[in-house]
Amino acid sequence: MYDVIYAWCFDGRTTFNPGVGPVREEIAADPLYRREAQQIQLYAALAELVPFGADEWRRSAVLEVGAGCGGGLRYVARRFEPRESIGIDTSGVAVLRGRWLGMDLRRAEAHRLPFESDRFDCLLCVDALNYFGEQPFMAEARRVLRPGGYLLLAESAKTWQLATDRFRRLARGGAFDVAALQDVSEGVRRSLKDRRLHLPGWATWLPEPLRRRLGELLTTEESDRYRKWQEGHYCFALAALKRSG
Repeated sequence: MYDVIYAWCFDGRTTFNPGVGPVREEIAADPLYRREAQQIQLYAALAELVPFGADEWRRSAVLEVGAGCGGGLRYVARRFEPRESIGIDTSGVAVLRGRWLGMDLRRAEAHRLPFESDRFDCLLCVDALNYFGEQPFMAEARRVLRPGGYLLLAESAKTWQLATDRFRRLARGGAFDVAALQDVSEGVRRSLKDRRLHLPGWATWLPEPLRRRLGELLTTEESDRYRKWQEGHYCFALAALKRSG
């Protein structure tokens, strides 16, 4: 289903997280982000959890796991200018589109990262943690991060308590320290309202079960997931976990 989404190109969009609002003026005004400003704002909010100065960012190496088409990683690369920025995804279509954007995207699995140990200073995983095994991923995240490096996570949950309990459990199991936690649920609800996303016309040709599943994945205005978000049944949380020494 994600290959279908990535192949569709979604009006030129490169990210498929729910987004967060309000959007900063510099992001909203950038033509490059016009179609996905809320999704890029989520990356901006997540990056703020890392206490790097400008020089530290420029010396850093950044990896995104579950990078999709690489639009969020492209924002980080343009905004902070790290010396290296790499993304991985299991979708060959997404990787191909990311390379068209000029990003270094590679097809790989979260539990088997094709990188040497202690290579990265920052690892991002945005709205993707539920698609692979937590423990193997955390072990790989710790392996490829340098001591003192940051693992940035953004995930939905039913409540803030469940979200924070999960992040703290992941930190303990992976030998990380919890550096920061942030609830952006209200911003996500605002983003979904502002976007008012609908399925494209061609989706009417899909069988009903596939059409419904596509709508739920994208949180279109007609989806049950959209309704539950607006009724407060979901929470969206950000976390910065610091690899211990």
